[in-house]
Amino acid sequence: MVGHDDVIIAISNSGESHEILALIPVIKRQKIKLICMTSRAESAMGRIADVHLCIKVPQEACPSGLPRRPAPLQHW
Repeated sequence: MVGHDDVIIAISNSGESHEILALIPVIKRQKIKLICMTSRAESAMGRIADVHLCIKVPQEACPSGLPRRPAPLQHW
């Protein structure tokens, strides 16, 4: 279980990943710190994060230019 003493790190190139944005109200309601890593500080995730780290990439890793699908939320 994730609690208020934990930190969640969310990574999204665009900062607009619907899967992650859907979780943010729950994260904030539980007072869990959120670190977001996106290529755009002005993105939805960049604006709402407690800490934003800019991670611009020159191109997506996929040869077709498609972003990778997000991995399921994991708790260690």
